[in-house]
Order: sequence, then structure tokens, then C-alpha cells
Amino acid sequence: FDMREISPTATAVQVGVTSCAAYLLVYLTRYPVFMLPPELSGFVLCRISGSEVTAQEAMSLGFAFGMALAKPAAVVVMSSPVFLNHRLLMLCVLTASAALLATVPVAITGSPLAAVLGMFLGSFPASWIFGGLMAYIEGRRSTDV
Repeated sequence: FDMREISPTATAVQVGVTSCAAYLLVYLTRYPVFMLPPELSGFVLCRISGSEVTAQEAMSLGFAFGMALAKPAAVVVMSSPVFLNHRLLMLCVLTASAALLATVPVAITGSPLAAVLGMFLGSFPASWIFGGLMAYIEGRRSTDV
């Protein structure tokens, strides 16, 4: 099978479909918060200005803050020679890390606080995955950063 036989249009379609599917799958792995049992998701973690903050709400906030805080580190790591020379391995490590960090703390302890912490920590590698997938699909060997 010779890659030169594939037309530019077919290549563009392949990259487009693959990137859309990859983004969807990454997106779906980011939200286990909505699958928690009611006794965990409805657990009131704290009260702020008279409003209750449930574990589910805290997990959503932790995930959003984690995604935002992870971006500066992502710029450094994802543009490094370590990532560019080991793209597939790094993507596997990021995916496994996101899954393990988001699920293992609550699986071990059953604690709502551990679920929030796990979701926060799991959002760091999860926020890097899509950019890494795009670099892998495009076959980038270097970056402008």
C-alpha cells in the first residue's frame, strides 16, 4: 500500500473524520460525573453564601478549572521534543492517566471529595489529548513554539 496513491481529497476527508471522531471520544471520556449514583452526585460538599454545592457541581467546576489550569503546561509539554518524538506513546499515557486519575480515587475511597479531586486531576491530561491527537494525525515533527 503506497501512500502516494491516496488523493489529497481522500487524505483531507480522512483527517477530518478522524479528528471529529477523536474529539467526540475524548469529549465523552471527560464526563463520568453524570453517571454517578445519586448518593454520591447529590452529596452536599459545602455551602457558599447560603447555596449548597453538590459533589456533581463541584466535579464540574473542578473539571473546568483543571482544564484551564492545564493549558500553560500543555504548551510546554506538547511542543517538546519528548512529545514530538514519542507521539503515540505520549497519547496512550495521557489517555490512561486521564482515565485513571478521574476514576481510581473515587473507586478506592468512595468519597465525594476524592471524586472531585480525581476529576480535577484527570482534567489535566484530558485537556492535552485533542491537541496531541491533531499533532499525531497531521504527522507533525516540530512546532513553531
